[in-house]
Amino acid sequence: MEELSAREKLVLQLIVSNFINNGLPVGSRFLWKNYKLNFSPATIRNTMSDLEETGLVEQPHVSAGRIPTDKGFRIYIKDLTKYEELTENEKLIICENIESIKDNIDDLLKKTSLVLGNLSKQLGVVLTPNFYSGIFEKVELINVSSNKLLIIITLKSGLFKTITIEVDSNLEKYELEDTARIINERLHGLTIGEIEDTIDKRLSYMPEAKEGILRYFIEYSDKIFEIEWGENIHLGNTKRIVERPEFTSAEDLKKIFNLVEDKKTIINIFKKRRGEGNIKVTIGKENLDSNVEIFSIITADYNIGNDKGTLGIIGPKRMRYSKIIPIVKYIAETINKTYI
Repeated sequence: MEELSAREKLVLQLIVSNFINNGLPVGSRFLWKNYKLNFSPATIRNTMSDLEETGLVEQPHVSAGRIPTDKGFRIYIKDLTKYEELTENEKLIICENIESIKDNIDDLLKKTSLVLGNLSKQLGVVLTPNFYSGIFEKVELINVSSNKLLIIITLKSGLFKTITIEVDSNLEKYELEDTARIINERLHGLTIGEIEDTIDKRLSYMPEAKEGILRYFIEYSDKIFEIEWGENIHLGNTKRIVERPEFTSAEDLKKIFNLVEDKKTIINIFKKRRGEGNIKVTIGKENLDSNVEIFSIITADYNIGNDKGTLGIIGPKRMRYSKIIPIVKYIAETINKTYI
């Protein structure tokens, strides 16, 4: 595409920013009257026609003003947006929520998705890191009740996960402690991936361990070391996206409910973006998936120790990019600084 002239950039910027603010097509007389431009409404109309020919704006119906296309939004985000600074209160909210979690990874990521959703007023999304490279530190086995056992797995980074399983009978405290000690001796220092691939072999031939407890641990090992540490998604403020005025048709609402109910689509999208850099924005049909072509998706990588995850927001194409992109970026950077 040819380089836009200064006039074309100005008109495109005004069309996109006004459409984001009010959701209505933008006409030439509106721009001339409200922005006191030093060229006539006729010149503005001609400029709009040129922008339409290059595929940056479109006319939703005859005699209407123009609205930006996906391509127009792309140019606006890349070259024409003036990004906003977060307020001190917004920064405080982010830092207090992230720093108050005390290393429980589930709580951290759930809270982060809520903060993303609340501050952006969109659907907040956090994909857990793939902890296969995380280093196993220890396991603790604790009786919760006569038929429930609490398993706490801690990584070298200090992060931990918990899982409660049902058992046949009450287990003695000393038996739990002895079995945990033996498991730790066998697994300490290994990566989660190594444990997942070889757990049967590593925990075989352990006559000194309580056989029943060990059986439970091996039986639930896929849940402990794969599902809970693998790809999982946290969604914050799902009702925000349903309430957006852009999504009023039955077809759009169906796509939203399918997206939220069946998380596989979101997981796949965010998983593919892991490792792609600080901020990535895809708009409408750039998402290459008919299920999400009505949305814009903004993502960023974050790190917990050596493990990388992805967070971001999903919302309408008509969103306040100048504010939301800095929110996503700041939250990712705050996690990176907090969980080195």
